[in-house]
Amino acid sequence: MRTKSPARVIESVHRELNVAAWSGRFSRFIQETNFRPRYAASRPLAKSPEQEERSKPQERVSKEILDARWGAFIETLEREGKSFLVSHLQTCELEATEDGRAKLKCARKFSFESLQAELTRLRDEAKRFFGGDVEIEIALDKNALAETLKAEKSAAELFEELSKTNPVVQYLIEHFGAEPLY
Repeated sequence: MRTKSPARVIESVHRELNVAAWSGRFSRFIQETNFRPRYAASRPLAKSPEQEERSKPQERVSKEILDARWGAFIETLEREGKSFLVSHLQTCELEATEDGRAKLKCARKFSFESLQAELTRLRDEAKRFFGGDVEIEIALDKNALAETLKAEKSAAELFEELSKTNPVVQYLIEHFGAEPLY
């Protein structure tokens, strides 16, 4: 039995996996993705040419334009197929605006967390739409959150309702003696 040298093994792996093609796919994926990992604040980041251009002072969008065109901004995002942002923005309320600043209050914790994670993307979209710098602040409306939690049914209530209305669940209960666990 003949053993292959490490160089021959590596060569055969490269040939079988076509590493160059995968490398190209991964680099294209990295360039096209919107996901950017968060870095620790203590770690200084090197600025790309795009970031340096963004850091230059630009004109802030006026309060009047923000108030008048916020709904159109959300509609534009929806037309462009950015339904993730749109669905979460629709659960939030534009609480206040100042020159170049929009303050949103979210009644749902999931929407708040999702928008916080996509804040850079949201700011870029707003900058593109409004044609100037827009600082977006997102806050969690604790009063509305408490009311929403009271109004929402618990998992047990939803499952109990499902067992009374869903014909499949009713069939399982009637014919097989299934007992729903709440």
